[in-house]
Amino acid sequence: MSRAGIAPMPTDEALHLFDRATELGDPVLLPMRLNEAALEDRAADGTLPPLLSGLVRVRHRPSARAGTATAAPATGPEAFARELAAAPDPRRALRDLVRGHVALVLGHSGPEAIDAEQAFRDIGFDSLTAVELRNRLNAETGLRLPGTLVFDYPNPSALADHLLELLAPATQPTAAPLLAELERVEQLLSAAASPGGPASAVDEETRTLIATRLATLASQWTHLPVGSPGNADNRSGPGESGQAQESGATGEHTAAWTSDDDLFAFLDKRLET
Repeated sequence: MSRAGIAPMPTDEALHLFDRATELGDPVLLPMRLNEAALEDRAADGTLPPLLSGLVRVRHRPSARAGTATAAPATGPEAFARELAAAPDPRRALRDLVRGHVALVLGHSGPEAIDAEQAFRDIGFDSLTAVELRNRLNAETGLRLPGTLVFDYPNPSALADHLLELLAPATQPTAAPLLAELERVEQLLSAAASPGGPASAVDEETRTLIATRLATLASQWTHLPVGSPGNADNRSGPGESGQAQESGATGEHTAAWTSDDDLFAFLDKRLET
């Protein structure tokens, strides 16, 4: 209750306030002593009960994933979704998230103090801390999780797997990284082709080679079936086995385009200044 912002109250003071409450005609009275610092912490991480929201100012704090249990997450669901989608290992990111919040709820020094495979019941969870963990995860992920999480899933690792299942659509790869690389190549080629750029020093054979490979790549994407993830074993293009045959001023050249990364590496090497 102290972490929730409800400070201890001496028995005589509590009884006095109780007597006063019975003497008044107001329908709802909550005599309590509040810990404003704790309430501000709860407001910062989005777990402050609405009833108390008007009593404190909201201040943002660093994310719990920064590595200390004194830091509360303040990213919000939208920022969290972007962060998770960009994570190279979403499962590990969610496991670290759960460990960080478990550490915060139980008052540990940091997520490293939490064994992801240790049972919640052995870590020290009860019904109150279970609800607090649920509230923290709801605030950060935007999910509507039940208060029985720590009883439904045996340990932080299992809970992270459950979160991954719920958030799986948001963690699927998008075209953003590929489009970013395409923009980089476009800028590189545009700069190289500008007056006085590196392209002016490139021989005719190399320019033909680059143009042919770009045309081959464009043809591949133009004829890619809609909704198909693509198959590296069934590439299409001029020539056999997905290779582009180019003719240059000095003879025949075969340029193998096994992947987009190969093309980007080739362009970087050819146009390096």
